[in-house]
Amino acid sequence: MIVLTTAFSIIERRYIFMWPIIAFSCFHIILSLYFLLIFSYFYFFKPLYIIMVLNWVFDTFHTTKTTSYYVHCFVISMSTISFGLFNLWQLWISQNFQNYVRLHFELRNLSTDITNEKSIKNANLVV
Repeated sequence: MIVLTTAFSIIERRYIFMWPIIAFSCFHIILSLYFLLIFSYFYFFKPLYIIMVLNWVFDTFHTTKTTSYYVHCFVISMSTISFGLFNLWQLWISQNFQNYVRLHFELRNLSTDITNEKSIKNANLVV
């Protein structure tokens, strides 16, 4: 979807079509921050809920924090952090590309306007 939206904005010469990518990135950043907040709450204050879910997922019967609990929590938190950082990077790249496309098309339109003005002046001189 990102490639199609980017290609469409280049073909149509409208930088406005980059806004959906920017919006998706912002949404995913907020989503990952919210998930980290909720997960941190359960990790620090309600670890038995996480143990219960891990027991259900892996079909085990642990009742206390074990090494696997810490490993799974670390993997979950690092996955969420990397997801948020990836979307932050994607947001930064999308905004820079949107600015590049906008400036490119504005300069192209400006040079076209200057060329048209010169041709009009030359036509007036000939007449």
